[in-house]
Amino acid sequence: MRSLKPATAAFSLALTMLSPVTWCKPPETKPEVVGHVRVELQGLDLQNPADARRLLTRIEKAAYHACGGNPKFTWSYQLMPQRTVEVYELCREAAVNQAIEQIGSPQLAQVYKEYQ
Repeated sequence: MRSLKPATAAFSLALTMLSPVTWCKPPETKPEVVGHVRVELQGLDLQNPADARRLLTRIEKAAYHACGGNPKFTWSYQLMPQRTVEVYELCREAAVNQAIEQIGSPQLAQVYKEYQ
């Protein structure tokens, strides 16, 4: 596990998602950043499974907010409800995976793998 410096007590979760306008574009279209959310790491021992689960919960909540919250409150939901929900879910999944990779904790990765 990489050691976290005291100055790195938090990280910003930069999330990507395809905007409704780009849904019909080819898959090679680069996703756009839709939000940044700060997730606190201070006070967590990521070698401890309970703390890793706590951090995973924080990451998932951050992903929910940074990816737009409830998809039912977006204009595209009225036009394409199923696709809108799918895109929001893909955003959240990508954000969580990106955060776990960025943190680099094997215990966190294991906890996430167990919940999938």
